[in-house]
Amino acid sequence: MVPDLKKILAISSAIIVVVIGAYFITNTGINGSADADNPEQMALGKRLYAEYCASCHGANLEGQKNWRQPLPEGGLPALPHDQSGHTWHHHDKLLFDYTQRGGQVIAPKGFKSNMLGFGKNFEGSLSDGDIWVILAFIKSSWPVIFKHGRPGLISKRTGVKTIWFSLFTGDNLKPVSDSQF
Repeated sequence: MVPDLKKILAISSAIIVVVIGAYFITNTGINGSADADNPEQMALGKRLYAEYCASCHGANLEGQKNWRQPLPEGGLPALPHDQSGHTWHHHDKLLFDYTQRGGQVIAPKGFKSNMLGFGKNFEGSLSDGDIWVILAFIKSSWPVIFKHGRPGLISKRTGVKTIWFSLFTGDNLKPVSDSQF
């Protein structure tokens, strides 16, 4: 009888761990994506964005003035996260890593980033789930064509990877080289 009880306790414990894990994965954004269509993620993300991000990137995602002009001490001002910036052209995983680890950790050689790492494992105070919901809030402000992946394709003529996006002047779409960003 005792071995059966141990088996039952082990199976019950495993089921509880799986259920709790599934709850946190589906309800906190830890699943590795920023769901811009999830109202719970967006609401929590909006609150966390206001607390941790707005002081640099603006309360309305507008970024700092002259964000494309280098600062005297190097690096760039905080860029906008709305459609006027270029955050939308990066995939979720890169945005997550940049926020979690800090820009300088993943920046190309020779580029100075002033973006701090906010992940708990990188001396910050945000959990992975917090970062994902902030990204969900940011993505929720983008036009639909940007929200749901930024599809890439290879130009047959030039061999350059391009992304398609609206020029915000109607429905006209134009290919733009990744190197322009």
